[in-house]
Amino acid sequence: MGNRRARLFISCIGVPDAHHQPRFPRRINAWHRPRKFRSDGQHQRVAAGGIEIDHDRASVTEHMAGRSLHITADLGQGDGTASIFAGDASVFTISLHGANNFPFRKAQSDLDLALADGCTDADYLDALDTALAVLAREHAKHPFGLAFYLAGADPHEGDRLGRLKVSAAGLLRRDRRVLEALGAARIPVALAMAGGYGLDLDVTVAIQAATIEAAIDAWRHWNARPTEAAAGVLAAVG
Repeated sequence: MGNRRARLFISCIGVPDAHHQPRFPRRINAWHRPRKFRSDGQHQRVAAGGIEIDHDRASVTEHMAGRSLHITADLGQGDGTASIFAGDASVFTISLHGANNFPFRKAQSDLDLALADGCTDADYLDALDTALAVLAREHAKHPFGLAFYLAGADPHEGDRLGRLKVSAAGLLRRDRRVLEALGAARIPVALAMAGGYGLDLDVTVAIQAATIEAAIDAWRHWNARPTEAAAGVLAAVG
């Protein structure tokens, strides 16, 4: 990313209830450094190599009351959030990632699902279902007030950096399953885009566009319930 300012958008489906209402700082961005975290250049590090968006999620989490959920479905492990929130009972981290992709020294999430090279749709979605079952049990024990979903395009079979072989249709099913599970549990979700390095950039863009369309559908389903508040923009970074 260097010195270029990236414009990242996090949209929110649903509104946290009064018991989990976040208290946001006026400005949350990739250059906002909570004092309890430190950074080494481009990468956020607490003995990890998570990218800068982890600061955004950590910043929001730091300013909210209640328990939060972080789901990373990317080629690389969500090691930044795993390290930042290690031992923090108010945060539950899930990472669905390639076992042999970056980072090569993994952190420990609350739930890690490391996928073998060549993993295709069936095994990928089976692992996701395992994660969603754990999510449901955790929510039943101690409800989540807000979820963060980091949706990567790089598990795609055409990604130049990836070792997984998931189809575009498989990634869309992933997104729909995650959003449907969160919606059914009435857990508001903040969605952020993640990696994508396709040999054909148009394919990567199409995958990410499909993720956004799935989120819009989830937003409509959430708002279809008349007793629930309308969704809105959680934060804009830039």
